[in-house]
Amino acid sequence: MHNDGAAPSNSGSRHPPVHTKRSGVMSRRGLVGTMRPSYEVVVEREPGWWIIQIPEVKGAHSQARRLDDVERNAREAIAVTLDCEIDAFDVVIEIKRPAVVLNELAKARELYAESEAAQQRAGELARESIKHLTDDLGLTMRDAGRVANMSYQRIAQLRGGKKRAS
Repeated sequence: MHNDGAAPSNSGSRHPPVHTKRSGVMSRRGLVGTMRPSYEVVVEREPGWWIIQIPEVKGAHSQARRLDDVERNAREAIAVTLDCEIDAFDVVIEIKRPAVVLNELAKARELYAESEAAQQRAGELARESIKHLTDDLGLTMRDAGRVANMSYQRIAQLRGGKKRAS
C-alpha cells in the first residue's frame, strides 16, 4: 500500500493500479488469481503464412505457418513484449476470413439446405409411388421393383412394412 500520498508508479506493468473505496491503492499482488488479462489475437492468412496481430499490445505481432501454431506464437509475442510469463494471460483468437470465402460458404450452406429439402421430398414421392404400385395396383414388391427400377428390398424399405415378395 502507498500511504505517503504519492501517486503509485506503474513500473512497466500494463495494468493500472486498483483503487479501493478506502484511501490508498490496493496492490495488484492481492488480485492474482482473481483477475487474468485476456488479449484478442487477430489472425489473417497471407500466402504461406498466418499473420498474427495483437492490437491491445503495442509492438506485439508474429506469424505462423499453421493455424495450430498461432496461439503459441501469439503467447510468445505477448510475453516477450510485456515481460511476463507465457501462461499469465488468456488469448482469444479471431480468424479474419476473406469476404469471398464467407460468401461462398453461405451459398454452400444454402444449397445444402435446399438439397436436404429436395431429398426429403424425393423420398416422400418415392414412397407415394411405391404405395400406389403395391396398394392400389396390387403389385408384389418384386414386380413393383421391376416397374420402379429398384430392388424389392428397397421397395420394402420405402413401403415401411412387409408384403409378399413373390
